[in-house]
Formats: sequence, C-alpha cells, structure tokens
Amino acid sequence: MHLPLSIRDRARWLGLFALLLVALLGASLWLSRQGLGTLRLSDYESATCSTGRADGPRLQLLTLTPVRAEQVVQRLCSNPVVGEHYAGVEIRWRSRGFLTARHILEGQYDLFWNREHLLLGMVPDFYDYYRPLLQTPSYGVYWLSRGAPVEMTAAYFEGRTVGLVEDTRSQTFYLQPMNALTGAGIQLRPDQLRHYRDSQSLYRAFAEGEVDLISSPADLARRLNMPHDYTTLIDAEVPSGAWYVKQRLWGSGVECALLDALMALEPLIGGRHSQPVAASCP
Repeated sequence: MHLPLSIRDRARWLGLFALLLVALLGASLWLSRQGLGTLRLSDYESATCSTGRADGPRLQLLTLTPVRAEQVVQRLCSNPVVGEHYAGVEIRWRSRGFLTARHILEGQYDLFWNREHLLLGMVPDFYDYYRPLLQTPSYGVYWLSRGAPVEMTAAYFEGRTVGLVEDTRSQTFYLQPMNALTGAGIQLRPDQLRHYRDSQSLYRAFAEGEVDLISSPADLARRLNMPHDYTTLIDAEVPSGAWYVKQRLWGSGVECALLDALMALEPLIGGRHSQPVAASCP
C-alpha cells in the first residue's frame, strides 16, 4: 500500500524532527554535565552557578547590588568545601526593604548584608538565628553632578531634579541626601524628587540624564564609570553594616568559604578594609 505523497512527506519530516529532538536533548544533557562552576544569570536580579554536585540544596545569598556579585558566586562554586554541601549557589540583589522578619525566622538566606539596628528592629532575638561574619567599613557619600559642583543653596537647586531610591531606609541613596537638604533648609518641590526602585535604576537614570543629581560613594561611581563632572562631599564617615551568616553554618567550613568569596568585594570600598568577626579561618 502506498501512502499519498503529502502523508508520506509528513511522516518523513516527523521522523527527522524526532531524531533532531533526541540529538538536542542529548547535547543538552552532555552540556549540563560539563557545567561545573558555570554562571547563569537566571533573571535580572539574581545569578546562579553549579558546583558540580549531582544533587543537594543551593547556598542562598542576598545583597543590595549586583556589582561584583558574579565574582562572589564564582568563588563559591569553585570552593571544594561548598561543593561538599551544596549543588549550587544563588545570589540575589534586592532593595533593603525586601528583607523581612519571615526571611530571618525561616532562614531563607544563608548570608546577607544589612545594618544591625534594622535587623534587631525586625527580630529582637536576631542573634539566635544569625551571627556577624564580616564588618564592612564606614564610607563617604557624595553628590554627583554635571556642569557645576553642588552648592547647598536654594538658588542652586532651583530647576534641578534629585534622584533617590524608594527605600527610605537607604543611607546612601535616600537618607544622606535628604538629611543634607533638610540641614541646609532647602525644600524641594515634589516634581524635583524622583524615586527609583533600586540603585541600578537610579544610576541608569543619572547616566541617561533623567535627573541632575544623585548621591553615591565616589569610588563606586568611578568603578561603574558613571558619567559626572563633580563630586561634592555629603558625609565622609557614614556607618556601614555587616554580612551575617546562619548560626548553624558557623564552624562548618562554609563560613570560611563565604568569607573568602566576600573578598571579591574589597575593591569596591576604596582601600578601606572589612573586618572579619572572630572567624577562625586560614
């Protein structure tokens, strides 16, 4: 019996498609097995990598900025101690307001950065769940401007827009600039204050000319190649925070791997050095 040509062709193409699908699945499986330490940007606010372990949980990190986040996860995924316990590493960057008491109480993150007074305000017995691993140093915050250096006068700010983040607890991108304006007796109109979801969006808005002024650590602005003409000091010694690790990880060796990975962030703080908190790591 001879099938009509159209049906015979369809059968042939279906067979070829099935062979192609099998080949692609096989290639995908082979590549996945070669993926030790490979980095994947899973969305716009996280990065993941594989340690090469076949199964197991992911080591979960939370930070405020994507700057050098890839270097942190790559160090962790190549660390053999991490590979003994975890199949992969994921780092997320979210605004400060993202972290809640529920995250802390349920231990959803193995490591995160924040300020002590905010954490104790959410969970008074916070230290039952986490402990400090690395104290980050104080830092300077500056106005970034184009055309002319900032003058703390109403005349200077007339007609200019200031970019801020929506997180009203952010020292760098909200509290410091607002305190500077209030201290100088400068009251801006609502249309002169523009709020952005996070520091990434804020820097992008300044780079694209949506706002005239933003606040930033000067060293970070330089490393991001942020286009600006002037930096004007707001505060030279802004207190910082610390990286906190789960209590149960202390003494496991994983805390030392985390401490080593965090050294990838040292270039961001302009020669100031973070201080490890009583960790007996080599």
